[in-house]
Amino acid sequence: MLPAFFAYMEFRTLVNIKPFAKKMTYDSKVVSLGSCFSTEMGNRLLDRKYDVLLNPLGIAFNPMSIAMQIEKSLDLDFFKEDDFFCCDGIWRSFLLHSDFSGDLQKTIQIANNALHDANEYLRKTDFLLLTFGSAFVYRHKEKNFVVANCHKEDANVFSRELVTVDEIISVYNSLIDRIINLNPNVCIVLTVSPIRHLRDGLDENCLSKAMLRLAVNSLVKRYAGNVVYFPSYEIMMDDLRDYRFYAEDMTHPSSVAVDYIFEKFSDAVMSADQIAVMRRVEKIVEGLNHRMTDPQSANSKQFAAKLIMNMNELTGKYHVDFKREKMDLINRCGLEMV
Repeated sequence: MLPAFFAYMEFRTLVNIKPFAKKMTYDSKVVSLGSCFSTEMGNRLLDRKYDVLLNPLGIAFNPMSIAMQIEKSLDLDFFKEDDFFCCDGIWRSFLLHSDFSGDLQKTIQIANNALHDANEYLRKTDFLLLTFGSAFVYRHKEKNFVVANCHKEDANVFSRELVTVDEIISVYNSLIDRIINLNPNVCIVLTVSPIRHLRDGLDENCLSKAMLRLAVNSLVKRYAGNVVYFPSYEIMMDDLRDYRFYAEDMTHPSSVAVDYIFEKFSDAVMSADQIAVMRRVEKIVEGLNHRMTDPQSANSKQFAAKLIMNMNELTGKYHVDFKREKMDLINRCGLEMV
């Protein structure tokens, strides 16, 4: 039998997260920018039918490239031919993710459409989620600018640098001032990605994360009314302190770990009532993902009608947008408009 004191011991390091003053609802607009972890979190919001603009200009890992994306979006500083280079017949830009590649004119148009969307959202977003992945940047030697993506070009083209805490703070002081002047009620959520950049080496990865964390801490203190910190990194490093919570590459959090972090985020940014609504949305989405063998059968029509009834209720009460899913069900099952 274990000694009595074991009943009072906690064998995990729980991260205490202070609830945010501003709460997210289905009326909220959200912009999520940054590393691939921002995509993981943003996709979970999208899956639950929140209004999210997710990395419109592509994934960016370092805070300088994320700031560049925001500045270009606010300025409507559209991409030009000079921003692109051609390799093996494919046009790319060092300012953009590899998703933006292909025919030159078409790629420029797609990138500028995305930039315009970002401008629209940033002006009226309720939540701006920024996820910093690494304080290491790659600078194009000849053109002297920090790139968002190296596109596997020769390493000699770039110099690798570690940006300082002061450099990050300086850039974001100006940027946050501008965002708040434009959108005074915005809640800017800063987080450090829990993804380990092992290519940097463990020591440099730790140094990089420390730089990001110190910079974020300064920004949160200065803009206490508009900027908050969400401890994704700390949850992964301390609460989920076990390799079973990593994917096979031992670098990225597993889907279970990201789900857990998303739950913690939901608890911080949503009220209990809002979380209850989100759970109802999750059940509807689960039903929509159910594969119907014969969509025209009586059972399938009954199942679809019940889903649509639940959709209509949530749309009416909480403004959850199910227009596309509702029309798809109506068309597949041959239902009348309801």
